[in-house]
Amino acid sequence: MADWRPLEVDALIGLGRLDDAGAALAELDAAIPAFGLASASMTAARLRGNLAVARGDLARAGESFAAARQLSRGLSLPFHLALLERDDGRRLRRAADRQGAVACLRQARDRLAALGARPHVAVCERELQACGADVRPGPGPARWNLTASEMAVARLVARGQSNREVAAELYVSVKAVEYHLGHVFDKIGIRSRRALPGRLAASVPEAGGHGGGRDPGRQG
Repeated sequence: MADWRPLEVDALIGLGRLDDAGAALAELDAAIPAFGLASASMTAARLRGNLAVARGDLARAGESFAAARQLSRGLSLPFHLALLERDDGRRLRRAADRQGAVACLRQARDRLAALGARPHVAVCERELQACGADVRPGPGPARWNLTASEMAVARLVARGQSNREVAAELYVSVKAVEYHLGHVFDKIGIRSRRALPGRLAASVPEAGGHGGGRDPGRQG
């Protein structure tokens, strides 16, 4: 599947040329191999959701995004997953599900920030502002001065993912994950990944030294 097809559909939807977008989406569907390709099918489902939102059919949009999320399971394509989360967040905002929208948009923003995709980060932040949500980082991460990459790694590790799983999620090397995680430990003042969930959950970081004996590497 050519990469320009999804871009064309998104652009046509943005221009309000919905019939043309539908025709382009049909061409995209026809280009997906008969044996199936999860990533392409996920993208097509996301675009069907966007088109349904533009047409005001939020029920059908919800079905399309549910299908896209099902297809996304097991995929390690952080940029495409972030676009799915971003667009589903838009849908949820229009459906008046503020809490769901904010959760999706923040997750998308974090993924995109870790990838350095600043224009897309800006889109997420505009949507968050439209939800009435604070787009600034929380007091803990801001005070710790974590970079976007360090924050993305920290959040995934805090969820219990191994370094290898985090590397696959963010599309980086295991060594890069270890590097960022080591910096996170130093900045937050912890020595073990087991302490990370509690520290991230705290609204204000506690004082603490940087001692040795760090354990950033569970390769699992």
